[in-house]
Amino acid sequence: MFSRSMLMGLVALTVVSSAVEAATLAGVTGRVLVNRGSGFVPAADGTQLNSGDRVLTPRNGTARIVYNPACVEEVPSGRTSTVQDPPPCAGGLGQAGLVLLGVAGVATGIIVLTKDSDNPRPVPVSP
Repeated sequence: MFSRSMLMGLVALTVVSSAVEAATLAGVTGRVLVNRGSGFVPAADGTQLNSGDRVLTPRNGTARIVYNPACVEEVPSGRTSTVQDPPPCAGGLGQAGLVLLGVAGVATGIIVLTKDSDNPRPVPVSP
């Protein structure tokens, strides 16, 4: 029982830690800029993106916003795209949902760990 609880806690921590970043910039060609709220700055492959960041690909620039291997948004030349949460092809959870899921997993692990299964409480019986 303890090892299953520990595993649940590790999974929950992994889920919560993976919710920190929303996406990664990849496939950068030409000039690509990112605005995190204080103006556009040059960006390169591997740039970590958060929800609300804007990716600008001026003429002759292209990039991909990679939310996960199955969810990639192309940003063609001359376009601006905003990093979304939840991702455009995720169908649901997003960062807030993942954090809640992680918290629920940790809470479940705590409940299981603190349950005294060796000494079950007697069930009260009516006299």
